[in-house]
Amino acid sequence: MANPLNDPELEVTAAHTAQALADGSATVIDVREDYEWDAGRIEGTTHIALERLAAQAESIDSSRPVIFHCRLGVRSLMAAQAFRRAGVDAWSMAGGIQAWVDDERARAGRRHGRRPLSGVRSRYGDGRPHARHARCRDSTQ
Repeated sequence: MANPLNDPELEVTAAHTAQALADGSATVIDVREDYEWDAGRIEGTTHIALERLAAQAESIDSSRPVIFHCRLGVRSLMAAQAFRRAGVDAWSMAGGIQAWVDDERARAGRRHGRRPLSGVRSRYGDGRPHARHARCRDSTQ
C-alpha cells in the first residue's frame, strides 16, 4: 500500500517553488499555524492556516497553479490532495520550509565556493559547532 503522506505526483521541489515565486507562475500558500508563520516565512507567500483553509478556499486564485507548503510537507500534502479533488491544479512543496532552508544553504555554499553544509545544525546557523555540548567541543579540537 502506498504511503498517503508521500505522493511524488503531487509534490514539487523547493527550487521549483522558488522559481514559481520569482516568475509569478503559481500562488504559494503557507498552511502552517500562526505562531509558525510569525517565527519565519518565505517572502511572497500567502498565509492561511490549514484549519482555516476550507473556509477561505474561495479567496484563493485557482486560475493558476497553487503550491502549498508547511514545515515538513505533511499538512501541505493534505491541502494539495483536497484541492486536487476539488479540481484545482494544486501541489505540495516536498519537505516543507525545512527543504527550502536546506536548499538555500546548499545554494549559498555553491555561490561561495564551499561545499554545502551537510545537515549540521547550530545556533550560529552556518554549521559552526557550538561549545555547549561535550560532543560539539570535542569536534572542534
